Amino acid sequence: MTTSNLQPVIELKQKFANYWHGLAARERLLLALAGSLLLIWTVVFGIIKPVQQAEQQAYQKLQNSRSTFEQASAAAAEIVQLRTISGNQQALIDANQPLDALVSKLAAKAGIPVKGLSQQQNSLQIKVDTLRFADLLTWLKTLKANGIVIETVELGRTAQSGMVEIKQLRVSREGDY
Repeated sequence: MTTSNLQPVIELKQKFANYWHGLAARERLLLALAGSLLLIWTVVFGIIKPVQQAEQQAYQKLQNSRSTFEQASAAAAEIVQLRTISGNQQALIDANQPLDALVSKLAAKAGIPVKGLSQQQNSLQIKVDTLRFADLLTWLKTLKANGIVIETVELGRTAQSGMVEIKQLRVSREGDY
């Protein structure tokens, strides 16, 4: 940069120096102190606090993810256990009924709110409202006891503790899948 470009800056610096030296020592001390406090306040509330808040939010997300993972792991273990249960248990309802009728009766008996059923080849896609996780496991055990195989279960977390959203539930009869 040339000196002609810097001329306004040099003039402003000179005006500030004249103003500063025109102040009493007490006023210069007061302005320096106020400037320092403003700088500290800006650093604390402009940098440090936002970083701390972002860190807390990230930590909360991590805790939520861990909780979801633990619930999903427990659900997966329960589903694996359900799949390995022997088929020797006595059926609770006549298993010779059509699959959709059998699932509907078992859901009604368990108090599970079924929103819809759609047959897809040898399997049945079930749409279910949000329900308690314990109720879902009990119902899945009942389905298994009646010769129904759980092919796919995809669960989602809800805001309410202990409740799950069933994103996908597909079942079929033993030997049909």
